[in-house]
Amino acid sequence: MKFISCLVFLLFASSTFSQDLLHISEQDTIIFILPQNQDFKEQTLNFSNFKFSYIGSRQYGTNQYTFTDLLGSGRVSMNTQDDSPSTYMVKNNVTVEGSEFLKKYKNCILSLQDIEKYGYIKFFYKILKIESRALHKYYVVNEPDLKDKNIILRRTYPYSFD
Repeated sequence: MKFISCLVFLLFASSTFSQDLLHISEQDTIIFILPQNQDFKEQTLNFSNFKFSYIGSRQYGTNQYTFTDLLGSGRVSMNTQDDSPSTYMVKNNVTVEGSEFLKKYKNCILSLQDIEKYGYIKFFYKILKIESRALHKYYVVNEPDLKDKNIILRRTYPYSFD
């Protein structure tokens, strides 16, 4: 009896997990919640199946995020930059009202823990299919911005040279 109940639970969990993956891959907009540096010192966070490093400056509005496998052979990177005040520069970032936006787009928002749950290689290459850049619009929200009334969505593109 315990075996049957465990089997039913595993099938249900597997089905739910598959639906989550399918739901994410069908979204037209993907939003990452990622940390931000105050200065240009590189920070590294270790997860069970990848390392995440980031470097940037809140003062200058730039960030580079890098996901690498534990062997250091695979890498996916993303860059963000605040919009320039110049009228001649293309504006890529969007400012939204924080609380309303988070409620409305909660199914499109992903954290580092979500990426760890799926595995970064599977997540970027099989779910998001980053080789096909036109499938999704990608934005980064910096963690410190979450407590602000308005949130800046910084446009980005995951890329890899592997």
